[in-house]
Amino acid sequence: MMRSAILALAALLHCCANAAGGLPDSVTGVWATASDTGTRTEMHLDADGLGMMIGSAAPLQHVDGKDGGQSGPRPSIGFPVRVTLDGATLTAQPFLPSSKAGRAIPAVICLHNEAAAAMTCTGPDGVPIALTRREATVSLDASRTLDSIRRMASPSSR
Repeated sequence: MMRSAILALAALLHCCANAAGGLPDSVTGVWATASDTGTRTEMHLDADGLGMMIGSAAPLQHVDGKDGGQSGPRPSIGFPVRVTLDGATLTAQPFLPSSKAGRAIPAVICLHNEAAAAMTCTGPDGVPIALTRREATVSLDASRTLDSIRRMASPSSR
């Protein structure tokens, strides 16, 4: 009986430690570069530290000018990340399926300026990217995508 109580307490402490290790409200949400017409970088961060990084090219333009003044779609690519915060330093590590887990992939390192609601991030290429906070929470679509990543990553789904 005592052993069961100790195991239950250990499980509870593990659960609480994981919850406490999440991201603060000042970091969660959507962060993006300021460009509406050029290339754009976005980071969508959930409270548990799971997120997505998305890069897109400038909106496509019709070469014949028949776009009615509307911007075309943006060619985009993204990948999931696991994010940790140590003081003002945020580390976004690409999150791969277990079949690729042994590969070393460079992280994106960001310096978070809470007062300015801004981050300066540097990827493997060494080029700094300035991001500002766009939303305090991720969108419903991003939340659904992150939920599907969580399900794929959970041991019970394999």
